Amino acid sequence: MDELMGLKPLPDAAYIPTDKGKKGYWGRQLDYLTRTRSSFWNQDYIGFLVEKVWKLTKPVRVLDCGCGYGFLGSLLLPLLPEGSTYTGVDFDETLIREGKAMLCDTDFDVSLYCADFMEWMPEKASECCHDLVLCQAVLRHIDRAEAFLERMVSFTRSGGITACFEVDRELECDGLYIEGMDYGELCSRTGLRSLWKKERECQGRDYAIGIRLPVLMERMGLVHVDIRLNDKVRYISPAQPDYEQAVSDLVRANHWMPEDMAVDTQAGAESFMNHGMSRQEAESYYSRQRKIASFLNGNRDNLSIIQTLGLLISYGYKP
Repeated sequence: MDELMGLKPLPDAAYIPTDKGKKGYWGRQLDYLTRTRSSFWNQDYIGFLVEKVWKLTKPVRVLDCGCGYGFLGSLLLPLLPEGSTYTGVDFDETLIREGKAMLCDTDFDVSLYCADFMEWMPEKASECCHDLVLCQAVLRHIDRAEAFLERMVSFTRSGGITACFEVDRELECDGLYIEGMDYGELCSRTGLRSLWKKERECQGRDYAIGIRLPVLMERMGLVHVDIRLNDKVRYISPAQPDYEQAVSDLVRANHWMPEDMAVDTQAGAESFMNHGMSRQEAESYYSRQRKIASFLNGNRDNLSIIQTLGLLISYGYKP
C-alpha cells in the first residue's frame, strides 16, 4: 500500500542513471559553472596552499583532470613558480574551447586536451609524469571515482602531489543561511539521503567521496596524506557593491528562478522517486525549493545570505 500511495519508491521501476558523468552535460552547464566557481575560493587561500602547505618553490608540471574550462588553472598559474606548466584534460568540447580562449593566449605554458581522462594517452613524454595532479568538483559527479583517483596517482611522479578538491554534501546542506528563513528548514535533507544511497547502490556515484578521500589515498599508497577545509565563506549583503550580481548568480546557480519553479512537479517527483525518494520526500523537497525561491525573488532588494560549500582539500605524496 505504501508503494501504491507513493510513500515508498516502486521496487520494480527501472533505474535511470544520471547523465552528469556523460559527454555534453557540462558543456550545457557553462553558465552554471562560471557563476559558481567564483564562490569556491579566496585567492589568498590558493596562495597559502602553494606556498605554505605544499611549499612549491621550484617550477612544477600541473595536470588538471576534468579541468572544465580551466578555472583552477587561471587561479594557480599566477601563483606558481616561474617556468611552471599547466595541462588540462576534459571530455567536453565546449568547455575546452572556452578554456583555450581564456588561457592559451596568456604568457603561461598551457596545454588543453579534449579527451576522456580515463582513456587519455599523452602526446608528449613530459605529460606522463607531473609534480601536481589535481581535480576540482569532479569525483562526486562520476560513477567510478576510485578508478579516476587511481589514474590520477599513476600520472603523479615520485615525490609529487595528488590533490582533490571536493564539496562534502552533508556540510553543504548545513552551509546556507538566509536571514528571515528558518535555518533548520534550510538545513533539511528530506529525501536526499535516500537519493544518495540509491545512486551509490545503482550507479556507483558517491556523494561522500569528499570526506572519504584521505582513506582512499592511503589505500592507493600515497603518504603524508592530509585534509584541509577551504576557508571560503560567502556573505551577500545589500551593502556590498556587487550585491545584485551576487544574488543573481546564487539564484541562477541553484535553479531558484521563477521559471525553474514552473517545472511540472509530477514529472520532477517521478524522477526523484526513480532515484530512491518516496513521493512524500520528493514533494517535500520541491516544496522547500519553491519556498526558498519565493522568498529570494520576493525580497530581492534586501537579502542577507551566508553560504559555505564545505570544500575539502585532500592531498598526499607519491613515494
